[in-house]
Amino acid sequence: MLKEDVKYLIFSSSCATYGHPETTPIKEDHPKNPISTYGKTKHMIEEILKDYKKAYGLNFISLRYFNAAGADLDGEIGENRNV
Repeated sequence: MLKEDVKYLIFSSSCATYGHPETTPIKEDHPKNPISTYGKTKHMIEEILKDYKKAYGLNFISLRYFNAAGADLDGEIGENRNV
């Protein structure tokens, strides 16, 4: 990316960077405390991108997806906020 002078990046992140949320709905400034390897790697990459912005001027945005696949209307799969 540096060699090709890429200045903009859209990163596909995840709500897994937040871990178990302290409050819902989750706001962008909510503390990040990932509990899964998946969430940890997404969070780590976001931190690396911040460093790349400082060092190389890379502009980026992280899109965090929440339940992108949807939930079953019967509640058999998906997020259950009532527990």
